[in-house]
Amino acid sequence: MVRSCMPASGNGADRTSVNKIGRPRRRWCARLTIALAVAGMANVGACSSGAAPTPAGETTSTARSRPSPSDDPKVTDAEAKAVAVYQGYVAAYAHAAKSANVNDPDLPRYIGGGLLSLSQHDLRVMGDNGAVQVGAPTATVMSTTVDLAGPPPTVTIQACVDYSSYRLVYKSNQSPVPNSTPSPTRYTTTATVSLYSDGRWRVSQDVPHRDTPC
Repeated sequence: MVRSCMPASGNGADRTSVNKIGRPRRRWCARLTIALAVAGMANVGACSSGAAPTPAGETTSTARSRPSPSDDPKVTDAEAKAVAVYQGYVAAYAHAAKSANVNDPDLPRYIGGGLLSLSQHDLRVMGDNGAVQVGAPTATVMSTTVDLAGPPPTVTIQACVDYSSYRLVYKSNQSPVPNSTPSPTRYTTTATVSLYSDGRWRVSQDVPHRDTPC
């Protein structure tokens, strides 16, 4: 959702980080959501920013119906479940990032594969550097594409993520982490929600398109 994450080590990208005594040093990056990165996400260097259902007032995601709803009940059911999981993913990561909690039980509930590993890695880097998230991004689902042919069955979600209320701060004094504000603060993202062998839908990939404001 899916976020201006705190990616760790570099591929040469512009990053900022802090050392043990809280002194900033170049190393992080603003790589969002959400998201979040299963096989594809991790490979493109996108971030996860996302999360599970959280108390009212936190991250919210508003889904809009596809332009041409299907009459096939299986497609309709898959679409509804995938959108709910995507909303849960955005909320769950935001909730975990408030305390840099790698072991938040909602993370594996909504996120799968490489994207889960990347999300937990980002949270671990945040915690190691004494940073936490304040506020949360919001995600609005704009369209969905259902493919039940598989394997695995997937639902591709196009969403607009808004980071206007998001901040990354040092937990010790609540001062902002340098260079951690996403730019632009609103842009589109493409998330893939996959049906796993245990029968649960999870977000497996989340690719941000920072060059496409929304």
